[in-house]
Amino acid sequence: MKALNVCNLYKNYGNHEVLKGLSLSIDQGEMYALMGPNGSGKSTLSSIIACTTPPSKGKIEIFGLDIFKEPKKVKKLIGYVPQEKFTSPLMTGEENLLYFIRLFGIPKKKARTLTRDLLRQMGLSSDAKKRVATYSGRMRKKLENS
Repeated sequence: MKALNVCNLYKNYGNHEVLKGLSLSIDQGEMYALMGPNGSGKSTLSSIIACTTPPSKGKIEIFGLDIFKEPKKVKKLIGYVPQEKFTSPLMTGEENLLYFIRLFGIPKKKARTLTRDLLRQMGLSSDAKKRVATYSGRMRKKLENS
């Protein structure tokens, strides 16, 4: 069984094609590094595999699990740390935390409670409904390190 099987993967952002028919297969126990120039699709591929960005077309399996049909099971098998800031500046602090907490399959009601608790612990409760784009660097770092 393959640890990772990527078949004919495409990703477009509008008219810009980032991934074009990418196929890749990695056996269990093998290690690979993604290398290439800026803009070549490395981060896009990683975020698609991590179930945080949808592809335009294609198929990906991790240990035989289709990541689009069984994302909760897949997320329990992988870890993903983006290289850049990963909060969305267009979303509020509360929306960002809720989004990432829900990625772990935590039910919505419990995720909302956890989000409020984390914002309080970070001292960001009064800024929870503000877009992250308005946060200072320190505030954004707190949010991203939660």
